[in-house]
Amino acid sequence: MSLTTTNASDLILPTLANIALGKLIDGLKFVNNTTRWPDPIAGQNANQWYVPKVGGGSRKERLPGAPVIFEDRTSARIEIPTKQHYDAFTVDESFEASKAVQFFEPFLETAVLNILEGIETQAMLAIANQAGISAIGTPGVSVTRAQMKSARKAFVNNKIPRARLMALVSAETNEDLMDIAEFTRADASGEIASRTNLEGVVRKAAGFVIEESPYVASLASNSHRNLLFDPGSIIHIFPAQNTALRPGQQKAEASRDGFRLYILRENTFGYNGGEAYTVSCNFGIVAARPEGVIHWDGK
Repeated sequence: MSLTTTNASDLILPTLANIALGKLIDGLKFVNNTTRWPDPIAGQNANQWYVPKVGGGSRKERLPGAPVIFEDRTSARIEIPTKQHYDAFTVDESFEASKAVQFFEPFLETAVLNILEGIETQAMLAIANQAGISAIGTPGVSVTRAQMKSARKAFVNNKIPRARLMALVSAETNEDLMDIAEFTRADASGEIASRTNLEGVVRKAAGFVIEESPYVASLASNSHRNLLFDPGSIIHIFPAQNTALRPGQQKAEASRDGFRLYILRENTFGYNGGEAYTVSCNFGIVAARPEGVIHWDGK
């Protein structure tokens, strides 16, 4: 196929979308440590999204000759509120005419960073404000080792998988963890004591893998709501977008393993003319198994 101005443009838009999606996936932290719902189309009903609730029901013992008792799980589902995050920009026609992928990369970098911040902030706030999740710690007060031990015990008693328990913490809480001797001494951690101080973070403690994030929810002044959780207890989705377009618009979808990102291109009329680009994705998250998450209040 020979390239023309039109079909070259059509080929470049999907390339830009895939580049943007790769940058988004690489940058996500909290979201990538939760479970992605594999089919973002299933469960849609009047713009509402649902996933099955994990847990509930009851085990039964069947006696000889006794019938099997079925439970209706139709209502055992949890709604996932979704939002659309986007960044839009225009390109002067004198530059846009080149259609060069390299030219657009800085614009994509900026757009993805803005969308990534929106997604991570939405995710942290959604889980931090979700009802039915137990809490430990005190807002504005240093976290303790005893709190982590108590949280792990609660997960064990609630039959939560413990293969990869996570702690997502603020920079301030990370500093508190650095001050807990049992997490930094060589005789307590089994590592060279200076390693923790050189890296500036406690990587694992009390059975939790620790990640530091600037997007941890701050629900009150000088405090953060950190999260202790089992990744399988939190589910997120990247729903598909409407594909209907107006005349003069083009839209490319990039998808990978349940992630979805879109770039919309349309003509814009101004002093210099040119084109407008909107980079966007839909996102939702929920703790489908609330007992697998603990709000950890601290600094």
